[in-house]
Amino acid sequence: MSRRPQLAARLFKHPQMSLLSSIIEVGDLKGICYDFEDVGDILNMHEHTEENIHISIVSRGSFIAKGIGWEIPLILGRIYDWKPYQAHEFIAVEPNSRVINIQKNIKIKERK
Repeated sequence: MSRRPQLAARLFKHPQMSLLSSIIEVGDLKGICYDFEDVGDILNMHEHTEENIHISIVSRGSFIAKGIGWEIPLILGRIYDWKPYQAHEFIAVEPNSRVINIQKNIKIKERK
């Protein structure tokens, strides 16, 4: 019997922009994948608590991340480690860009 991880994804279309998101669950990993169809698509400013903080991985295209008083480029293949309560937003600078956010504080289930 194969013990391959099962991928669960649910697609959501964001109103008023061409931003698609899908929830990702692979084994104990949980996250969300955001697809930005157009240059300038934005995942609006938000922040996370210690309970739902994440890392971000740019898997296609590129972005600018902005916060309060800062701005950095997000580059393909790099991992970005956010701190709790660090406000941030993502702006696509290439069409068809994708960022994957993976929760950091995952409770690992004991395997039998």
